[in-house]
Amino acid sequence: MSGCSDTLRQDNADAVIAYNTDRLTRRPIELEQFTGIREVAGVRQLVAVTGDIDHGNEDGRLSARVLAAVAAKKSRRKSERLKRKAREDAEAGKPNAGIRPFGYDKSQLTIVGPEAAVIRQRAER
Repeated sequence: MSGCSDTLRQDNADAVIAYNTDRLTRRPIELEQFTGIREVAGVRQLVAVTGDIDHGNEDGRLSARVLAAVAAKKSRRKSERLKRKAREDAEAGKPNAGIRPFGYDKSQLTIVGPEAAVIRQRAER
């Protein structure tokens, strides 16, 4: 959020626009930092596709805090699920998902001879 306060003040902003409130932040501490920056800059509105929040009153600030807390919980839960799945795959000997490593086919288990030869040549150098 560094530089946010200066940008809001210099641009004489009326609102902050985010696709969704949880796209602004998923961390309650960052929301509180944003609230302080927003107050200094004199900006009341957070405009989002999912609904606007008037940070200029206590009900709006409460709504934003609840949304940030829910987003933080969802983010932590998703992170735990992904870590658990990665651990299960590793324990089962399954390769990581993602880009095919050079030297292996798309299963990430079978060596591609010509690519492996290039790796060996580079290693020897």
